[in-house]
Amino acid sequence: MNNTKFKVGDLIVLPYKNTSAFDYDDYGIVFKVEAAGKDFEELIHYHIYWAIDQTDTIEEDTWAEENMELVARASNN
Repeated sequence: MNNTKFKVGDLIVLPYKNTSAFDYDDYGIVFKVEAAGKDFEELIHYHIYWAIDQTDTIEEDTWAEENMELVARASNN
């Protein structure tokens, strides 16, 4: 999973323009990156904790990488 756009510890933003569910930008921290399952190893899930909503979600990589933007990377690893 080294080829994922986001890494554990990244600060990301889901811009208001990319969602109809919120009328604000929400910032999140990626706390886990994993394969969707043994039969879906090409599909990656991002586990994200959201700052404003104070909740966590699991997002598929294709949707997340198209709609979310990297704000800051925690490390170069």
